Amino acid sequence: KFLPPGGFLFFAVLRCRETHLLFHALVYQLYRPLSRYFTGTFALFSVSLELAGRDIYIREGCYNCHSQQIRTLVGDVLRYGEYSKIGESIYDYPYQWGSKRTGPDLARQGGKYPNSWHYFHMRDPRQISPGSTMPDYPWLFTDKTDTAALPNKIAVQRRIGVPYPPMTDGEIQKACDEQAALLAADLKTAGAEVPPEREIIALIAYLQKLGKSEKVAPVTASGTVVK
Repeated sequence: KFLPPGGFLFFAVLRCRETHLLFHALVYQLYRPLSRYFTGTFALFSVSLELAGRDIYIREGCYNCHSQQIRTLVGDVLRYGEYSKIGESIYDYPYQWGSKRTGPDLARQGGKYPNSWHYFHMRDPRQISPGSTMPDYPWLFTDKTDTAALPNKIAVQRRIGVPYPPMTDGEIQKACDEQAALLAADLKTAGAEVPPEREIIALIAYLQKLGKSEKVAPVTASGTVVK
């Protein structure tokens, strides 16, 4: 009764956001102690170009219309396949699971379409999906990817526990340049020519990694692999 008009709604939204952030932190902290009981890695990222693409994905608000989680509900499993596992997004922190589906779920987007499909879809969504309400993103084809900030971003991720491998600034840039060049070359063969340093390249790299994870073998506390 002491809240001003509209104050309850603001308070409710604030509490929902706090709960959302706490949920992310809780899931991540629950996973970390268990990671030592597995060999291999989950959803191994290139830790460079995909991370830059992920930041573009967030900046453009893609999570407002696309989720990245296949729930255990029958409808989800029938449409998208087996429900999502925590290992598929453990390198993607904070998670982009979302809950809004104006567009389709993207949890298993990686490898579903060729690189050229994403190129033309981001340039003109209606060229690929007639009737789509998704906007065009022309600046992705002219703006350059910010790779200079990647070393600091990766350092922060490692500091909070995301298991990226240690890499020097030079190794990060080299990995980013090599992957961008491969993507640009593949697009060129499909009639979609764009310089490798453009943001669309980084975004495609991120989208093509979604849902990718390596098979792992559980091990005991003593380090023995369980067959």
